[in-house]
Amino acid sequence: MRRIEARVDELGECPTWDERSGRLLRIDIIGRRLLSCGFDGERPEAVSLVEFPGSFALRRNGGLLMAYRRRLALWDLAGNETRIEMPAEWDGNRERFNDGSCDARGRFWVGTMDRRLQDAVGALYRVDSDLTIHRMASGFGLSNGIAWSPDNRTMYQCDSRPPIIYAYEFDLDAGVAQNRRTLVDFTCAMGMPDGCTTDVEGFIWVAAPSASQVMRFDPEGKLERSVRTTAAMPTSVTFGGADLRTLFITSMRSHEAPPGEADGAVFACEAPAAGMPRRRFAA
Repeated sequence: MRRIEARVDELGECPTWDERSGRLLRIDIIGRRLLSCGFDGERPEAVSLVEFPGSFALRRNGGLLMAYRRRLALWDLAGNETRIEMPAEWDGNRERFNDGSCDARGRFWVGTMDRRLQDAVGALYRVDSDLTIHRMASGFGLSNGIAWSPDNRTMYQCDSRPPIIYAYEFDLDAGVAQNRRTLVDFTCAMGMPDGCTTDVEGFIWVAAPSASQVMRFDPEGKLERSVRTTAAMPTSVTFGGADLRTLFITSMRSHEAPPGEADGAVFACEAPAAGMPRRRFAA
């Protein structure tokens, strides 16, 4: 495992490989920044954000979909922003947006969390290409990473409170996730699941910040391997590079203990299988 940048993030999240530019993008949530760099950390760039972000997605025709804590917006190539109208049931005083990802049809799935980290008021939303927002599931304490199996028949969702990885039966054509079940229960001294991704063999890779490692589970939820990180709190993962064989890992700096030198850094390591690419939002 190698560190690819000198910069550190307060809370690095949502690593996303842009195959068009050959750059790795991510957000620093607490630092309110959108950051990018080349494959080995070269040519680092940063854009200041007007609000705290939760996640983002690349768009098919360029630009970004940005999930701020209390709203969603589209960015075009010139950086102009268009707000997306929130649904009537949205209550930004109780929940806020967190991690999200696009399915193979280009719909953006994004979870929410209790703003006070007390109650299971978080939900799962689907944003369609016509910019309508649909509430698809509820009952989460801190919704985190979202990913799909290679055949698109299973959707995975991490909830950090309680620490569980859920699996849904997924209908790609209809855009429906149903029959939620527990795939991995992290309450057995494994920390908690944060950001996640999948590889072409159907394994799910999950960052476990309180366990200082990245874990690889098979489709049945059995731990296949774990990778220790020099950062105490890895936060999310994605695959990148020309062959999608490089696993990129973001991390955060602890606010409960003095941070280590590597905390908040971005890392890369070679994976045993190629990864699934991050899909782009269809609008």
